[in-house]
Amino acid sequence: MFKAIRTIRQYLRATQTPEYRAHVRAEREKWEGVARQQAATPMTLSEDDMDAAAATVRRAMGSMDMTALLPPPSEFVKRTSCAACGGVKELPSVRPTLYCDFCGQVTDYDLKQAMAEAYSHPDVIDFARIGNRLRPAAMAAGRAGDVDRFRSLTRTLVEAQTAYTPWTVPPRAYNDEGYRRDWIRYQTELQVLTTFDPTHAALENRMVTLTQQLRWTGGNLAAMGMQALIGRTPGERTRPRVVAETFWPLVDVLLAQAERTRNLLDGSPVKDLDPDRMPGVVADRLFRSGLAQGWLPSLEPDEGERFVRLLQLDMSYTRPTASGDHRHCTGCAHDLTVLEGATTVVCDRCGRRVDVAGPAITCTGCNDRVALPEGVQEASCPSCNALIRRV
Repeated sequence: MFKAIRTIRQYLRATQTPEYRAHVRAEREKWEGVARQQAATPMTLSEDDMDAAAATVRRAMGSMDMTALLPPPSEFVKRTSCAACGGVKELPSVRPTLYCDFCGQVTDYDLKQAMAEAYSHPDVIDFARIGNRLRPAAMAAGRAGDVDRFRSLTRTLVEAQTAYTPWTVPPRAYNDEGYRRDWIRYQTELQVLTTFDPTHAALENRMVTLTQQLRWTGGNLAAMGMQALIGRTPGERTRPRVVAETFWPLVDVLLAQAERTRNLLDGSPVKDLDPDRMPGVVADRLFRSGLAQGWLPSLEPDEGERFVRLLQLDMSYTRPTASGDHRHCTGCAHDLTVLEGATTVVCDRCGRRVDVAGPAITCTGCNDRVALPEGVQEASCPSCNALIRRV
Protein backbone atom coordinates (compact mmCIF):
# COMPACT_ATOMS: atom_id res chain seq x y z
CA MET A 1 0.00 0.00 0.00
CA PHE A 2 2.79 2.45 0.92
CA LYS A 3 4.57 1.65 -2.35
CA ALA A 4 1.37 2.46 -4.25
CA ILE A 5 1.03 5.78 -2.40
CA ARG A 6 4.64 6.72 -3.19
CA THR A 7 4.07 5.82 -6.85
CA ILE A 8 1.02 8.09 -7.00
CA ARG A 9 2.97 10.98 -5.44
CA GLN A 10 5.89 10.56 -7.83
CA TYR A 11 3.56 10.48 -10.83
CA LEU A 12 1.64 13.56 -9.79
CA ARG A 13 4.83 15.55 -9.22
CA ALA A 14 6.47 14.36 -12.43
CA THR A 15 3.48 15.27 -14.60
CA GLN A 16 3.19 18.89 -13.49
CA THR A 17 3.91 20.98 -16.57
CA PRO A 18 6.45 23.85 -16.52
CA GLU A 19 3.57 26.24 -17.16
CA TYR A 20 1.70 24.98 -14.13
CA ARG A 21 4.79 25.18 -11.90
CA ALA A 22 5.36 28.75 -13.07
CA HIS A 23 1.72 29.52 -12.27
CA VAL A 24 2.12 28.07 -8.76
CA ARG A 25 5.21 30.20 -8.12
CA ALA A 26 3.44 33.31 -9.36
CA GLU A 27 0.36 32.59 -7.26
CA ARG A 28 2.49 32.07 -4.15
CA GLU A 29 4.30 35.35 -4.63
CA LYS A 30 0.99 37.10 -5.30
CA TRP A 31 -0.78 35.74 -2.27
CA GLU A 32 2.18 36.20 0.08
CA GLY A 33 2.06 39.89 -0.81
CA VAL A 34 -1.69 39.95 -0.23
CA ALA A 35 -1.28 38.18 3.11
CA ARG A 36 1.29 40.75 4.25
CA GLN A 37 -1.06 43.53 3.19
CA GLN A 38 -3.97 41.92 5.04
CA ALA A 39 -1.83 41.50 8.14
CA ALA A 40 -0.88 45.19 8.02
CA THR A 41 -4.49 46.35 7.57
CA PRO A 42 -5.88 47.82 10.81
CA MET A 43 -8.59 45.60 12.24
CA THR A 44 -12.03 47.18 12.34
CA LEU A 45 -13.39 44.22 14.31
CA SER A 46 -13.06 43.76 18.06
CA GLU A 47 -10.33 41.53 19.47
CA ASP A 48 -13.03 39.56 21.30
CA ASP A 49 -14.66 38.69 17.96
CA MET A 50 -11.30 37.66 16.52
CA ASP A 51 -10.42 35.52 19.54
CA ALA A 52 -13.82 33.83 19.51
CA ALA A 53 -13.60 33.09 15.80
CA ALA A 54 -10.06 31.71 16.11
CA ALA A 55 -11.08 29.47 19.00
CA THR A 56 -14.06 28.16 17.03
CA VAL A 57 -11.83 27.27 14.07
CA ARG A 58 -9.31 25.49 16.28
CA ARG A 59 -11.96 23.44 18.05
CA ALA A 60 -13.82 22.48 14.87
CA MET A 61 -10.75 21.63 12.80
CA GLY A 62 -9.06 19.86 15.68
CA SER A 63 -11.86 17.31 15.77
CA MET A 64 -11.65 16.35 12.09
CA ASP A 65 -9.85 13.09 11.32
CA MET A 66 -8.54 14.03 7.87
CA THR A 67 -5.25 12.13 8.23
CA ALA A 68 -7.08 8.80 8.25
CA LEU A 69 -7.95 8.85 4.55
CA LEU A 70 -6.40 6.08 2.46
CA PRO A 71 -6.02 6.45 -1.32
CA PRO A 72 -6.81 3.42 -3.47
CA PRO A 73 -4.17 2.31 -5.97
CA SER A 74 -4.39 4.37 -9.14
CA GLU A 75 -4.98 1.25 -11.23
CA PHE A 76 -8.51 1.02 -9.82
CA VAL A 77 -11.54 2.88 -11.16
CA LYS A 78 -14.14 4.43 -8.85
CA ARG A 79 -17.53 3.29 -10.11
CA THR A 80 -19.58 6.27 -11.27
CA SER A 81 -21.69 7.35 -14.23
CA CYS A 82 -22.11 10.64 -16.08
CA ALA A 83 -25.30 12.62 -15.48
CA ALA A 84 -24.87 14.42 -18.82
CA CYS A 85 -24.42 11.53 -21.28
CA GLY A 86 -24.93 8.38 -19.19
CA GLY A 87 -21.41 7.06 -19.81
CA VAL A 88 -19.93 4.78 -17.15
CA LYS A 89 -16.44 5.57 -15.88
CA GLU A 90 -14.07 2.96 -17.36
CA LEU A 91 -10.59 4.49 -17.25
CA PRO A 92 -8.53 5.08 -14.08
CA SER A 93 -7.51 8.60 -13.17
CA VAL A 94 -4.68 9.96 -11.07
CA ARG A 95 -6.69 13.10 -10.31
CA PRO A 96 -9.31 13.34 -7.57
CA THR A 97 -11.77 15.14 -9.84
CA LEU A 98 -13.27 12.45 -12.05
CA TYR A 99 -14.36 13.37 -15.57
CA CYS A 100 -16.53 11.40 -17.97
CA ASP A 101 -14.49 9.28 -20.40
CA PHE A 102 -16.93 10.17 -23.18
CA CYS A 103 -17.98 13.85 -22.86
CA GLY A 104 -15.54 15.36 -20.36
CA GLN A 105 -18.20 16.43 -17.83
CA VAL A 106 -17.43 16.24 -14.10
CA THR A 107 -18.90 13.01 -12.71
CA ASP A 108 -17.50 12.51 -9.20
CA TYR A 109 -14.73 13.32 -6.72
CA ASP A 110 -12.35 10.81 -5.19
CA LEU A 111 -11.11 12.29 -1.91
CA LYS A 112 -8.90 9.27 -1.26
CA GLN A 113 -7.03 9.97 -4.47
CA ALA A 114 -6.62 13.59 -3.40
CA MET A 115 -5.05 12.56 -0.11
CA ALA A 116 -2.41 10.48 -1.91
CA GLU A 117 -0.56 13.71 -2.68
CA ALA A 118 -1.51 15.49 0.53
CA TYR A 119 0.48 13.24 2.89
CA SER A 120 3.64 14.95 4.16
CA HIS A 121 3.39 17.61 1.45
CA PRO A 122 5.18 20.74 2.76
CA ASP A 123 2.64 23.02 1.13
CA VAL A 124 -0.06 21.59 3.42
CA ILE A 125 1.72 23.16 6.38
CA ASP A 126 2.12 26.46 4.54
CA PHE A 127 -1.55 26.49 3.58
CA ALA A 128 -2.52 25.70 7.17
CA ARG A 129 -0.56 28.72 8.34
CA ILE A 130 -2.38 30.88 5.82
CA GLY A 131 -5.72 29.53 6.93
CA ASN A 132 -4.88 30.05 10.59
CA ARG A 133 -4.23 33.72 9.88
CA LEU A 134 -7.00 34.57 7.45
CA ARG A 135 -9.87 32.17 8.19
CA PRO A 136 -10.56 33.54 11.70
CA ALA A 137 -10.65 37.06 10.25
CA ALA A 138 -13.07 35.91 7.55
CA MET A 139 -15.31 34.26 10.16
CA ALA A 140 -15.25 37.41 12.25
CA ALA A 141 -16.19 39.48 9.20
CA GLY A 142 -19.09 37.12 8.59
CA ARG A 143 -20.32 37.47 12.14
CA ALA A 144 -20.06 41.26 11.88
CA GLY A 145 -22.01 41.33 8.61
CA ASP A 146 -19.07 42.82 6.70
CA VAL A 147 -19.73 41.28 3.27
CA ASP A 148 -16.95 43.10 1.41
CA ARG A 149 -14.24 42.13 3.89
CA PHE A 150 -15.49 38.54 4.05
CA ARG A 151 -15.46 38.31 0.24
CA SER A 152 -11.91 39.72 0.05
CA LEU A 153 -10.52 37.35 2.69
CA THR A 154 -12.34 34.34 1.26
CA ARG A 155 -11.07 35.04 -2.23
CA THR A 156 -7.52 35.19 -0.87
CA LEU A 157 -8.02 31.84 0.83
CA VAL A 158 -9.36 30.23 -2.35
CA GLU A 159 -6.47 31.66 -4.36
CA ALA A 160 -4.06 30.25 -1.77
CA GLN A 161 -5.78 26.89 -2.11
CA THR A 162 -5.07 26.81 -5.84
CA ALA A 163 -1.40 27.66 -5.24
CA TYR A 164 -0.61 25.49 -2.22
CA THR A 165 -2.92 22.49 -2.57
CA PRO A 166 -3.40 21.99 -6.32
CA TRP A 167 -4.70 18.44 -5.87
CA THR A 168 -7.87 19.96 -4.36
CA VAL A 169 -8.47 22.07 -7.47
CA PRO A 170 -10.05 20.79 -10.72
CA PRO A 171 -7.33 19.88 -13.26
CA ARG A 172 -8.87 22.28 -15.77
CA ALA A 173 -7.59 25.13 -13.58
CA TYR A 174 -3.97 24.11 -14.12
CA ASN A 175 -3.43 25.65 -17.56
CA ASP A 176 -6.68 27.49 -18.30
CA GLU A 177 -6.43 30.96 -16.76
CA GLY A 178 -10.04 31.78 -17.64
CA TYR A 179 -11.37 28.63 -16.00
CA ARG A 180 -9.18 29.16 -12.92
CA ARG A 181 -10.42 32.74 -12.54
CA ASP A 182 -14.06 31.64 -12.91
CA TRP A 183 -13.61 28.76 -10.45
CA ILE A 184 -12.11 31.05 -7.80
CA ARG A 185 -14.94 33.54 -8.27
CA TYR A 186 -17.59 30.83 -8.04
CA GLN A 187 -16.13 29.29 -4.86
CA THR A 188 -15.86 32.73 -3.28
CA GLU A 189 -19.41 33.79 -4.10
CA LEU A 190 -20.77 30.42 -2.98
CA GLN A 191 -19.26 30.95 0.46
CA VAL A 192 -20.62 34.50 0.57
CA LEU A 193 -24.07 33.17 -0.31
CA THR A 194 -24.12 30.54 2.44
CA THR A 195 -22.33 32.53 5.15
CA PHE A 196 -24.81 35.42 5.09
CA ASP A 197 -27.91 33.22 4.93
CA PRO A 198 -29.41 33.03 8.46
CA THR A 199 -30.66 29.46 8.04
CA HIS A 200 -27.32 28.16 6.78
CA ALA A 201 -25.46 30.13 9.45
CA ALA A 202 -27.58 28.51 12.16
CA LEU A 203 -26.80 25.07 10.72
CA GLU A 204 -23.10 25.97 10.63
CA ASN A 205 -23.15 26.90 14.31
CA ARG A 206 -24.94 23.65 15.11
CA MET A 207 -22.37 21.70 13.07
CA VAL A 208 -19.48 23.26 15.01
CA THR A 209 -21.14 22.43 18.33
CA LEU A 210 -21.77 18.80 17.37
CA THR A 211 -18.22 18.44 16.04
CA GLN A 212 -16.87 19.61 19.37
CA GLN A 213 -19.09 17.05 21.13
CA LEU A 214 -17.84 14.04 19.16
CA ARG A 215 -16.40 11.28 21.33
CA TRP A 216 -13.60 9.00 20.20
CA THR A 217 -12.47 5.58 21.30
CA GLY A 218 -9.37 3.45 20.77
CA GLY A 219 -6.46 4.31 18.56
CA ASN A 220 -3.17 5.98 19.37
CA LEU A 221 -3.19 9.68 18.56
CA ALA A 222 0.52 10.10 19.35
CA ALA A 223 1.51 7.32 16.95
CA MET A 224 -0.95 8.62 14.38
CA GLY A 225 0.60 12.08 14.55
CA MET A 226 4.11 10.70 14.14
CA GLN A 227 3.06 8.66 11.11
CA ALA A 228 1.52 11.74 9.52
CA LEU A 229 4.67 13.78 10.15
CA ILE A 230 6.86 11.26 8.30
CA GLY A 231 4.39 10.89 5.45
CA ARG A 232 2.93 7.50 6.35
CA THR A 233 -0.77 6.73 6.39
CA PRO A 234 -2.13 5.77 9.83
CA GLY A 235 -2.61 2.05 10.41
CA GLU A 236 -5.73 0.35 11.71
CA ARG A 237 -4.38 0.06 15.25
CA THR A 238 -3.48 3.74 15.52
CA ARG A 239 -6.66 5.19 14.02
CA PRO A 240 -9.32 6.17 16.60
CA ARG A 241 -13.02 5.49 15.98
CA VAL A 242 -15.84 7.93 16.53
CA VAL A 243 -18.57 6.88 18.96
CA ALA A 244 -21.59 6.31 16.71
CA GLU A 245 -24.21 7.88 18.96
CA THR A 246 -22.33 11.19 18.82
CA PHE A 247 -21.81 10.96 15.04
CA TRP A 248 -25.33 10.53 13.62
CA PRO A 249 -26.68 13.90 14.83
CA LEU A 250 -23.74 15.55 13.03
CA VAL A 251 -24.62 13.70 9.81
CA ASP A 252 -28.18 15.02 9.96
CA VAL A 253 -26.90 18.60 10.18
CA LEU A 254 -24.34 18.12 7.37
CA LEU A 255 -27.05 16.79 5.06
CA ALA A 256 -29.34 19.67 6.03
CA GLN A 257 -26.54 22.10 5.17
CA ALA A 258 -26.12 20.51 1.75
CA GLU A 259 -29.85 20.72 1.07
CA ARG A 260 -29.95 24.37 2.15
CA THR A 261 -27.01 25.15 -0.15
CA ARG A 262 -28.81 23.53 -3.09
CA ASN A 263 -31.96 25.54 -2.37
CA LEU A 264 -29.97 28.77 -2.15
CA LEU A 265 -28.21 28.06 -5.44
CA ASP A 266 -31.44 27.25 -7.26
CA GLY A 267 -32.73 30.74 -6.58
CA SER A 268 -29.47 32.64 -7.01
CA PRO A 269 -27.41 33.93 -9.97
CA VAL A 270 -24.36 32.42 -8.23
CA LYS A 271 -25.31 29.08 -9.80
CA ASP A 272 -24.57 30.53 -13.24
CA LEU A 273 -20.99 31.30 -12.17
CA ASP A 274 -20.07 27.60 -11.97
CA PRO A 275 -17.56 27.10 -14.83
CA ASP A 276 -18.40 23.37 -14.96
CA ARG A 277 -22.15 23.98 -15.27
CA MET A 278 -22.45 21.02 -12.93
CA PRO A 279 -25.91 19.38 -12.72
CA GLY A 280 -27.40 19.39 -9.23
CA VAL A 281 -27.32 15.59 -9.05
CA VAL A 282 -23.54 15.62 -9.67
CA ALA A 283 -22.90 18.35 -7.09
CA ASP A 284 -24.88 16.31 -4.57
CA ARG A 285 -22.90 13.18 -5.49
CA LEU A 286 -19.60 15.00 -5.00
CA PHE A 287 -20.67 16.20 -1.57
CA ARG A 288 -21.89 12.79 -0.44
CA SER A 289 -18.85 11.03 -1.86
CA GLY A 290 -16.48 13.34 -0.03
CA LEU A 291 -18.49 13.03 3.17
CA ALA A 292 -18.40 9.24 3.07
CA GLN A 293 -14.75 8.94 2.18
CA GLY A 294 -13.80 11.45 4.83
CA TRP A 295 -15.58 9.66 7.66
CA LEU A 296 -15.58 5.96 6.76
CA PRO A 297 -12.06 5.35 8.14
CA SER A 298 -13.27 6.64 11.52
CA LEU A 299 -16.33 4.37 11.74
CA GLU A 300 -16.69 0.78 12.83
CA PRO A 301 -17.44 -1.54 9.86
CA ASP A 302 -21.14 -1.98 10.69
CA GLU A 303 -21.62 1.76 11.15
CA GLY A 304 -19.72 2.40 7.92
CA GLU A 305 -22.10 0.18 5.97
CA ARG A 306 -25.04 2.00 7.50
CA PHE A 307 -23.45 5.34 6.54
CA VAL A 308 -23.00 4.30 2.89
CA ARG A 309 -26.61 3.10 2.70
CA LEU A 310 -27.82 6.38 4.22
CA LEU A 311 -25.91 8.37 1.60
CA GLN A 312 -27.16 6.10 -1.21
CA LEU A 313 -23.65 5.69 -2.59
CA ASP A 314 -21.86 2.99 -4.52
CA MET A 315 -18.37 3.14 -3.00
CA SER A 316 -16.95 0.23 -5.00
CA TYR A 317 -13.81 0.22 -7.09
CA THR A 318 -13.19 -1.99 -10.10
CA ARG A 319 -10.19 -2.92 -12.19
CA PRO A 320 -10.18 -1.26 -15.63
CA THR A 321 -10.90 -3.58 -18.55
CA ALA A 322 -11.58 -1.05 -21.31
CA SER A 323 -9.14 -0.41 -24.12
CA GLY A 324 -9.25 2.30 -26.74
CA ASP A 325 -7.42 4.36 -29.29
CA HIS A 326 -4.23 6.14 -28.19
CA ARG A 327 -3.51 9.76 -29.09
CA HIS A 328 -1.09 12.33 -27.73
CA CYS A 329 -2.41 15.57 -26.25
CA THR A 330 -0.76 18.44 -28.13
CA GLY A 331 -1.08 20.55 -24.99
CA CYS A 332 1.37 18.47 -22.96
CA ALA A 333 2.26 15.26 -24.92
CA HIS A 334 0.34 13.04 -22.50
CA ASP A 335 -0.84 9.69 -23.89
CA LEU A 336 -4.64 9.78 -24.02
CA THR A 337 -6.81 6.68 -24.15
CA VAL A 338 -9.89 7.41 -26.26
CA LEU A 339 -12.83 5.03 -25.92
CA GLU A 340 -15.18 4.30 -28.80
CA GLY A 341 -17.91 6.95 -28.90
CA ALA A 342 -15.94 9.57 -26.95
CA THR A 343 -16.18 13.18 -28.13
CA THR A 344 -14.31 15.13 -25.44
CA VAL A 345 -11.90 14.08 -22.69
CA VAL A 346 -10.01 15.97 -19.99
CA CYS A 347 -6.27 15.36 -20.04
CA ASP A 348 -5.03 13.90 -16.74
CA ARG A 349 -1.72 15.72 -17.04
CA CYS A 350 -2.50 19.28 -18.13
CA GLY A 351 -6.24 19.42 -17.40
CA ARG A 352 -7.21 20.71 -20.84
CA ARG A 353 -10.44 19.60 -22.50
CA VAL A 354 -9.36 17.74 -25.64
CA ASP A 355 -11.49 17.24 -28.75
CA VAL A 356 -11.41 13.54 -29.69
CA ALA A 357 -14.53 13.33 -31.87
CA GLY A 358 -13.77 11.66 -35.18
CA PRO A 359 -10.52 10.08 -36.35
CA ALA A 360 -7.18 10.99 -34.81
CA ILE A 361 -5.07 13.67 -36.48
CA THR A 362 -1.91 12.17 -37.96
CA CYS A 363 1.24 14.27 -37.95
CA THR A 364 2.73 14.57 -41.44
CA GLY A 365 6.22 14.80 -39.96
CA CYS A 366 6.37 11.64 -37.83
CA ASN A 367 2.98 9.89 -38.22
CA ASP A 368 2.22 10.39 -34.53
CA ARG A 369 -1.51 10.28 -33.70
CA VAL A 370 -2.51 13.43 -31.82
CA ALA A 371 -5.53 15.40 -30.58
CA LEU A 372 -6.00 19.16 -30.21
CA PRO A 373 -7.50 20.87 -27.14
CA GLU A 374 -10.90 22.50 -27.56
CA GLY A 375 -10.74 25.84 -29.32
CA VAL A 376 -7.18 25.26 -30.58
CA GLN A 377 -6.85 25.34 -34.37
CA GLU A 378 -3.16 24.51 -34.63
CA ALA A 379 -0.29 23.33 -32.44
CA SER A 380 3.15 21.76 -32.60
CA CYS A 381 3.44 17.99 -32.70
CA PRO A 382 4.64 16.81 -29.25
CA SER A 383 6.96 14.28 -30.93
CA CYS A 384 8.63 16.22 -33.78
CA ASN A 385 7.43 19.84 -33.40
CA ALA A 386 5.87 19.85 -36.87
CA LEU A 387 2.90 22.19 -37.24
CA ILE A 388 -0.47 20.45 -36.92
CA ARG A 389 -3.69 22.09 -38.08
CA ARG A 390 -7.26 21.15 -37.42
CA VAL A 391 -9.08 20.03 -40.59
